[in-house]
Amino acid sequence: VVTLILSIFISGYMVADSHSLIKSLVQLFPKPWDERLETQVRPISQRMGGYIRGRVLVSALLAVTTSVGLSALGLGEFALGLGAIAGVTNLIPFLGPILGAVPALIVAVSQGGWLFLSVLILFVVIQNVETYVLDPLLVGSSVGVHPLYQLLSVIGGVQVLGIVGALIVPPWVAGGAALVENLYLKPKLRAEAVGTPEAIGPNLTAEESSLAQHPTSSV
Repeated sequence: VVTLILSIFISGYMVADSHSLIKSLVQLFPKPWDERLETQVRPISQRMGGYIRGRVLVSALLAVTTSVGLSALGLGEFALGLGAIAGVTNLIPFLGPILGAVPALIVAVSQGGWLFLSVLILFVVIQNVETYVLDPLLVGSSVGVHPLYQLLSVIGGVQVLGIVGALIVPPWVAGGAALVENLYLKPKLRAEAVGTPEAIGPNLTAEESSLAQHPTSSV
């Protein structure tokens, strides 16, 4: 529980101060990379913030929906607490919904097999709505990362930092994706489309642009 609360506070700090956090890391790089990376501070912080805000909003909606659904199925006494657990654990991509369903299923199985089946169906329906509607609408547009890489980031985060890693590593992967996209993929596509080094434009320093336009001949 303490670890989970700590994870939520860390995630909140990342949203509130992601711009300053990334900018302090940029200063560690030598020229000209510090200048190039500094121009990416805002896009990266926006990508990370958008991801975290999207996950928090989806989790809040899931918590409310789960509480209402469990109450309708006859678990009104436990609905609020179980819904809150489902919402908090849902902050963890992929693994969170499974962790959130376990307490509700344990309570349901103690009260009869049919109730257990009803609760299981409820969580399956909610999970599908989240996967195919809420996540693409509220989170997917802000991530820019293939779901496989998101899953690997969660697994890697769990291996290194436990539950904290599962929460804080995916936003950094989303930020890293923005960096790769802006500093490598887009300039590469522009260069290929135009067929000249000048297409890279603002991502080159003045000296590099001059060398690209007037290359020295080799003997």
